[in-house]
Amino acid sequence: MKNSNYSIHSIIFDLGNVIIKYDDYIFFRKISKHTKLSLNIISKIMFPLFERFSQGKINSSQFFNEALIKCELKNLSRNTFFKFFNSVFISLNYKILDFIITLKKIKKYNIYLLSNTNYIQFGFLQKSYKHLFKIFDDIFLSYELKCRKPNHEIFEIVLSSINIPPENCLFIDDMDDNIKTARILNINSILFLDENQFLNDLSKFIKFDF
Repeated sequence: MKNSNYSIHSIIFDLGNVIIKYDDYIFFRKISKHTKLSLNIISKIMFPLFERFSQGKINSSQFFNEALIKCELKNLSRNTFFKFFNSVFISLNYKILDFIITLKKIKKYNIYLLSNTNYIQFGFLQKSYKHLFKIFDDIFLSYELKCRKPNHEIFEIVLSSINIPPENCLFIDDMDDNIKTARILNINSILFLDENQFLNDLSKFIKFDF
């Protein structure tokens, strides 16, 4: 974390395990019942597929078919597969969500979302949490931008789009590699571990008494 002398104008939030709690192994455990492969092997197969899907390099049919073949899945329909895929989301982090809503109400900061995601899961979240995504001034999604964190390119796209110097931005994410890239680009950053730690670290960048 860099304690900046610049004032913060824009705050960029990650989605998964910051605003919405999730666990990919919920999906892995469910599909493991349809194959002889171990959870460890399934995860090693699926994570690279996740990356390609979240960058828009493959569509949902290609994602499903490759998973079916590579994970040797049996007796698993496309609909059930994607039902399992969307079951990874556990709950909203209401403490963080309420804090973001309060930040919006004081109208001092622009609030953005930057997420590595795919159109299947993001579509599911839009239907499940209809009002959540309305609180952001803009939303940046890896599958639309054709690149993902921690690549420099996606941060540069965001900075160019919001037209704010990196020193005036604050980025919050739960993945250390993403934080490292942001800091290389001079974006003030907080590695999210839990709610109390986040609010404590945030107080070093912005003043709040609510």
